[in-house]
Amino acid sequence: MGLGMVVGCSAEPRGTSEVAQLIERYRNAYRVAESACHLGAGARVFGAIAGVVILVLSAQTAVSYGGQTANAATAIVVGFSALALFWLLGTLISTLGESLKASLDTAVYASTFLDNAQRAKIMSLK
Repeated sequence: MGLGMVVGCSAEPRGTSEVAQLIERYRNAYRVAESACHLGAGARVFGAIAGVVILVLSAQTAVSYGGQTANAATAIVVGFSALALFWLLGTLISTLGESLKASLDTAVYASTFLDNAQRAKIMSLK
């Protein structure tokens, strides 16, 4: 070729300890991504429960203080706002986890240190 460039693999064989460390690194990253997805799902569930609880408690408070329409409407708005806020937050957190998984899939697929069986094992395809 020229200019002192070396094409191809290095003369040293890939060590199993390096590949094992790489596999462990990817597995840890997938655990983080999966945790983010679960955290987002938990935030959505918490939001739904908190929204309903706030709605019920606000409605009871509105009824006990005269049952005016404005109080009931405020209770409904506050309850649904809490539900929507946590639902949105949970969706954003889950999206970050899914995005991280997609990035990891790309990195694992492009890794020259892994064979196809190892890639499939890391991405939980086998």
